[in-house]
Amino acid sequence: MARTNAAPVGELMTLVDACEYAHVGKTTAYSLIRDGKIVARKLGKKTLIERRSLDRFLNSLPRVTR
Repeated sequence: MARTNAAPVGELMTLVDACEYAHVGKTTAYSLIRDGKIVARKLGKKTLIERRSLDRFLNSLPRVTR
């Protein structure tokens, strides 16, 4: 039976990769996970971030206008 809420293969990134991608530190990434702003999965000791949720969060941030 297939899971309906599973991220597509290749759409998960390690916490370190997600931090580099979003230009944030681990503490900020863990805060975003804890606050439910991005979706994470655990695989053993690894924390994997759903790229789609990270992109959704980044796109929700206000634009800088000048």
